[in-house]
Amino acid sequence: MPKIHVLLTKEEIDEHKISEEQIMVVFDVLLATTTIISALKDGAKEVIPVLDMAEARQTFEELGDDDCILAGEYDGLTLDGFYSPNPLALRDVVKDQTLILSTTNGTVAVKKSASAHKVYCASLLNNLSVSKKSKQIIPIKQLSSYVPALAVYSI
Repeated sequence: MPKIHVLLTKEEIDEHKISEEQIMVVFDVLLATTTIISALKDGAKEVIPVLDMAEARQTFEELGDDDCILAGEYDGLTLDGFYSPNPLALRDVVKDQTLILSTTNGTVAVKKSASAHKVYCASLLNNLSVSKKSKQIIPIKQLSSYVPALAVYSI
């Protein structure tokens, strides 16, 4: 029977304990996963979550700036030289672009979960789809409807 581990903060994610058999669901209510889902809906080619501003700038330099944009915040403040990661602020600029995204919590959780077999980014915008997918993977009749602000489910 599958096990479910619920972690409430990004600091609890131990990358050394994540295996290729695990599936991670990162649910960040406040910003990161909502921005990821919204950017893809608004036509972004891809979204690359990064740990911090330094990794964002490095990724931007490696990919070139022709089709990439940087968006990010730290402790709620938009990073210098970056777009605000607010989905509404990005709506008109992400089409056909690669979005390199850095946030205080959510992108860190996604990045730290990357060694799992699959990582699902859940937000209030797509939680029903992620829930349906989770129920296909985990034979549980009823999953709790309460999810903390940042939860990582290792299945």
